[in-house]
Amino acid sequence: MKAFKMFGIFLGVALFMFTIASVASAQTYDGLWWKVKASFDGVQISETGAVVDNNFKGSGTIYINTELITKTVDTTEITGYNFNTCTESLVKDEWITATSFIDLGNTYGGVTILDFFNTETDGIVIDNGESVFKLYPVLAVTIKSSSKASFATVTCSGDAAGPKPFFALVSCDLKGQTMTDKQIAKKVPAACLLQ
Repeated sequence: MKAFKMFGIFLGVALFMFTIASVASAQTYDGLWWKVKASFDGVQISETGAVVDNNFKGSGTIYINTELITKTVDTTEITGYNFNTCTESLVKDEWITATSFIDLGNTYGGVTILDFFNTETDGIVIDNGESVFKLYPVLAVTIKSSSKASFATVTCSGDAAGPKPFFALVSCDLKGQTMTDKQIAKKVPAACLLQ
């Protein structure tokens, strides 16, 4: 009888763990809005290759909307996330949008680690109207509920191109948190919502 009771307890624990694992692996970031604090630090290089600024740095807020999509590339269907970024340009109240894609093949542990570093895409694209930054982070995502999550940078590097700077190599840091519907309505600029 004790053996049967122990077997029942182990079976119950196993079923519970399987249920928890299934729920965790089913986590999706489709349709979520993220408020992201981004910063970079690097070296600015001129057209001739000379170092113009060893202390090239900046920071700002980015809004990102994640959407789960399936697209066809050379007759192969690929499922992943579009990261629709919205960045304020150098002109006040003007917002610029860009879209980056990460294939689910570049996610690990379900989608708790998002790896833009080993992709064939342009990473996360941020355009401020003067320079275009391409950041290649590896992000660790912490899931709190089906609509609440946050992420932080494990590692990140990137580059920037434009008239100022002509080119730059940077290290970067991204910290993001999902937003509630109330926060989206209050904080996200209308130009970002239209993308």
